[in-house]
Amino acid sequence: MNFGYGFSKAMHDSNLGESHYGQDGSCFPRVQIQGNPPGYDDAVSFLVGGNYTGKNGAEVEGNMIILGDLIMSQNGPSNLVTVGFGSQIIPHKNGVAIKVGGSMSSPKQIEICRQITSPFYPCKVVVKGERNNYNTIAPSWMRSDGFEYVQDSNLDLSAYEEQVDILRAKSEYWGSLASTQGASSGVSSQAFKIECTNDNVVQVFNIEASSLRGQGYSSYIFNENCSDKTVLINVQGGGSITMNTKEMKWTQNGQVKNGGW
Repeated sequence: MNFGYGFSKAMHDSNLGESHYGQDGSCFPRVQIQGNPPGYDDAVSFLVGGNYTGKNGAEVEGNMIILGDLIMSQNGPSNLVTVGFGSQIIPHKNGVAIKVGGSMSSPKQIEICRQITSPFYPCKVVVKGERNNYNTIAPSWMRSDGFEYVQDSNLDLSAYEEQVDILRAKSEYWGSLASTQGASSGVSSQAFKIECTNDNVVQVFNIEASSLRGQGYSSYIFNENCSDKTVLINVQGGGSITMNTKEMKWTQNGQVKNGGW
């Protein structure tokens, strides 16, 4: 699926770095603990077309664009851009890692762009609206290590607003696609199984939202035919949709392999 340049795959901002991860065709590594980054990626990893409220969670990895307000709750993510567990493919230093079209607030301190080498917090967060909780979000020890929390009423997010419109149009088209003939999905042996076919490069699944609420299974398992294919899952349903995070697994030579969260 092509989400557009700067969204679909790794890229680098030439003002920040001269290369990015994956230029040799390699895929992102599996989830690992924070260490020296194996590579860099300046593409947008997290795009929200309205308000984002971090209610529950641990971390968000990569550059973030929030077109509305960014509101962090007490139990929301504590690490943004760089994380303790993740691909560890991170943005280059000294860039604008988070752009917020509305206001930003947080009742707790958040680690943003946490590096393991000095400077430890070398990035900017720029908000177009109100820059709330300044000393909480940008304490002096983070600022002294390169972090900036900036208010800019002229912040231009028009390119991302256009991208959201493009994604809505693409989503409507993708949502109209019929399920791949012969492919199947469903709960079996306490796992939600995604069974791809052997031939189609793009595997399409239309799954009811009610079946993705986590009852009766503890993981998602993708069969071996899903490897090296694009798997498109259209979640069918309206209104507010809730899905619980489950461990992702895959199969190789008939054996189930652990993936990551």
